[in-house]
Amino acid sequence: MRLEEYPRPKNDTGIGFRYYKDTRHYGEDDLDFWIPELKAMGVSWLILLSDCAHPIPQFFIQELQLNDIEPVIGLHPPKVKPFNQDTLKSVIEAYAQVGVRYLYAYYEPNMMDQWSWDDWSQPELVKRFMEMLIPCLVRMQEAGLCPSLPPLRSGGNYQESAFLREMLKAIRSQKEFLFETLVVCVQAPPLGEGWGFYPFERYDRIINGEVGRSLPLLVTDNGPLEQNEVNAEGVVASAARLQEGLPRHLLNISFGLLASQEGSPEAWYKPDGGRTPAVQALKEFWQRSLQDEPVLPLQKLSTGERKGIYHYLLFPRWERGVSERYWQAAFNYVKRFLPTCGFEPQEAASAHYVTIIGNSQGVDEAVEADLRASGCRVERISGLDGEEIKRILDGLARVGRRFRNL
Repeated sequence: MRLEEYPRPKNDTGIGFRYYKDTRHYGEDDLDFWIPELKAMGVSWLILLSDCAHPIPQFFIQELQLNDIEPVIGLHPPKVKPFNQDTLKSVIEAYAQVGVRYLYAYYEPNMMDQWSWDDWSQPELVKRFMEMLIPCLVRMQEAGLCPSLPPLRSGGNYQESAFLREMLKAIRSQKEFLFETLVVCVQAPPLGEGWGFYPFERYDRIINGEVGRSLPLLVTDNGPLEQNEVNAEGVVASAARLQEGLPRHLLNISFGLLASQEGSPEAWYKPDGGRTPAVQALKEFWQRSLQDEPVLPLQKLSTGERKGIYHYLLFPRWERGVSERYWQAAFNYVKRFLPTCGFEPQEAASAHYVTIIGNSQGVDEAVEADLRASGCRVERISGLDGEEIKRILDGLARVGRRFRNL
């Protein structure tokens, strides 16, 4: 794929941020607050942290996309360990279904604190890391996403440039076809500060040396420079340079951490409601830039389309209690896909997808109709008995298919 063919958001400004450092801020209230703020600052790229057990709600991603903001998903496990490939495949496919185009797995693998000491201290670190990463990259490409190398820490415990070279060499020797759509994530300061274009030029030289051509660079955050409160004048200078255009191999820049519950000094938005002066400075700069341009209205999903839970498994409940056989029947399926499980139709109505377990004697057809009316996509898994239900669910789990007909 040529550099200009890599996907970019509509009306791309190149301005990016890293969202919170946690995975707890993906509700409707968060979206209602952040969309106007992001649009007022001209943001086109947003790095979102996720985990396999709790994917980001579909409505959150879709509303960003409706407002021309490209969601970039980062899977940051607590330590560098192999992903369960079946679970990862399900998560990647779920994100692909809602239009996610960029996803990376692992974060700063050249830092010792990302590994257990036993794993870090063994020889051939990068080789062992790529044995874990390459299957993830293949999953991404198979799902239609752009497979992305994780960001490395500048000045990390394992020299950044050497780590990058070894990653590229491993791909070239094992799965060279990944280069067709590969992206390289990078940590770098905004334009006009510190190193200027230096990190991008250095990465591009290394990539050209190993691949024979440039690959797109996606800036996820500022890395070790995310230490102090941002400088408003520097932000405006960087935004002005953006209007001159980015190098062909650079997808975006990052202005660092958007917000933090822990009061990180580098966050633009503070837990007490305060904001750095850079927020207003960037808003005013962007407003001046758009004086001759029509202001696009904010786009919002309907209430029925906004669902806080991705997938809910609704089990029947009778006066005598719950059925142990249904729990047993769903065990392998739940282990494979990690849906939210429960017995409450009202809770299930908060999900985008609902799988009802058992026939209408357990969960009434009226409940199913109410769920559909509330905007849920619903299917029912039923059979003559628990054994048949188990066969169906086990079959879906075995082939990595979350739904039969949805």
